[in-house]
Amino acid sequence: MPSHSSTVETLFRTVHVHLATEDDYRDFVRRMGADGLRKGGGMNSYSFHLPPREPVGWQSKAWASSHSDFTRPQYPVYIISKVRYRNQQTARQLARRGVDFAVVVEPQEESLYRETLPAGRILVLPFSDLGQGSIPARNFVWNHATAAGARRHWILDDNIKEFRRHTAGTIYPTGDGLCFRAVEEMADRYTNVPMAGLNYQKFVARNGGRPPVTMNTRIYSMILLSNKPKDRLMWRGRYNEDTDLSLRFLKRGDCTILCNHFTGDKVTTITMSGGNADIYSETDNRQEFAESLRRQHPDVVSVIKKWGRWHHLVNYRPFMRNKPVAVPGRARVIIPEPVLIPCRLAGGDS
Repeated sequence: MPSHSSTVETLFRTVHVHLATEDDYRDFVRRMGADGLRKGGGMNSYSFHLPPREPVGWQSKAWASSHSDFTRPQYPVYIISKVRYRNQQTARQLARRGVDFAVVVEPQEESLYRETLPAGRILVLPFSDLGQGSIPARNFVWNHATAAGARRHWILDDNIKEFRRHTAGTIYPTGDGLCFRAVEEMADRYTNVPMAGLNYQKFVARNGGRPPVTMNTRIYSMILLSNKPKDRLMWRGRYNEDTDLSLRFLKRGDCTILCNHFTGDKVTTITMSGGNADIYSETDNRQEFAESLRRQHPDVVSVIKKWGRWHHLVNYRPFMRNKPVAVPGRARVIIPEPVLIPCRLAGGDS
């Protein structure tokens, strides 16, 4: 796999500065060259790092594969989407990276999506408004990819605004589809990894000491699934469908692989209209949202209240004993080290 370096950052010294006026504050920021100023521990508290670092989302470079065989995924990529025909964030990012994909939409919205996407990028569902969230679309995608003869498929949410690589204390965007190809290579090495994917960027700190991958945990939003008959499980439920599917694989002794050195920067669902935002933003549903997963998996799920809201808490420790089984006789594939290339990036556009 591409190299990965992640060390916990140690600070030489932390200095707290108290300023009397707004003019003093602005002058201090200018003199310190703290263009990357960001909010810290309070409404009027800010922090910055010396020497200054490029803020994530405004870098002038991107990671790209140094070999043409690894610039694109080898398995089909599906984006499930609803009511977001004017805000196709994931589709935009994949197109910029030269990654082929299909946006899966309900028939009543086909004409609206055609206004922003080429016809060849749209896959129309044979049903609409079933009242089951994204579950019917997810099961349709699994059937569609299997019928096409693909060994695996990607299923992505439609609100991913960037794909990035983390290494050596830096977070730069990817310039092609290397992140997908790397995850595919990891999963294909084993007979019992039916589910893999990319972590959320917000869960992988710039210098947080994270390993390149986390084994046997949940996979969210950027998911690679096996199409083997033995791995075909039905998406189910109304909430927590990705956590439920991860747990069902883990409970039967399989492994999951969550990639930390390649991540996706996903918009929080309830902050963006469309998709499942209405389901998850209903305040009265928060406890039911958590309780539904506990009913499905009472042995490993508890329900707690934090920050004034109900949450589910999953215990993944029992699954640490699940071990990946290597494919017998499979030739080792070495992914060449990516290179940094100049890119046009402004607020998340690569």
